[in-house]
Amino acid sequence: MTDVVRRLVEGYETELRLYGDLLALARDDGEAPAGARGVDRTLARLREKGRILGEIGRLDAGLAPLKERWDRERGSRPHDEIAALNQVLERIAEVLEEALALEGRAARRFALSQGLAGERSPLVPASRAARYDGEDAGDACVSVRG
Repeated sequence: MTDVVRRLVEGYETELRLYGDLLALARDDGEAPAGARGVDRTLARLREKGRILGEIGRLDAGLAPLKERWDRERGSRPHDEIAALNQVLERIAEVLEEALALEGRAARRFALSQGLAGERSPLVPASRAARYDGEDAGDACVSVRG
């Protein structure tokens, strides 16, 4: 495996671990206690999610030069290198899909608890693999209606 691909895979695996941390927080969101303790816990979790997302953003920015190099050279890359990158990216997509689904449910629960649920559901960012409601697949959001 070339140095570029090895470093990309390592970087994406680090991002995958961080996305896993986000998923763990999203899975645990439904168990917040009621009242002030619940608000404090929710705010702490939001801060932690923000910290993790910031770290992912910094990691991803650091990978940008490697991604650019990969884009220029990928036509000449061996199949095993392409497969290694695809494998870690598919795992990231799976974790993101589950995290987005859980966040969508949490947003719906919150809206219902606040009397904000209406005919239109809130929108959340969609991953590449999400199904889009309309014909324009370039839209960056999908409905979280269940």
